[in-house]
Amino acid sequence: MAASRAGARDDKGLYVQGTDRQRYYATLFSSCFGLATSHSVAFITGPGGSFDKFSSIAVENSRCPVTSLVKSDPPPEKERTAKEK
Repeated sequence: MAASRAGARDDKGLYVQGTDRQRYYATLFSSCFGLATSHSVAFITGPGGSFDKFSSIAVENSRCPVTSLVKSDPPPEKERTAKEK
């Protein structure tokens, strides 16, 4: 899968959208500190360039291995803060 977009809700995984617009949820090997608040994520892929369960992501100088990648519905909406209401 070629990744085009990503979004995280916590430090344990992230939602990824492929170039085919299909959404996936990538579960990480362990907590990837800073993922939920990071403004950028780098995808580390194999030689073929596909993002899969053998890939990793990089966040703020940390490499975080993926343990599973499954098709997913769109991510849940973020809760609005008191300021946004």
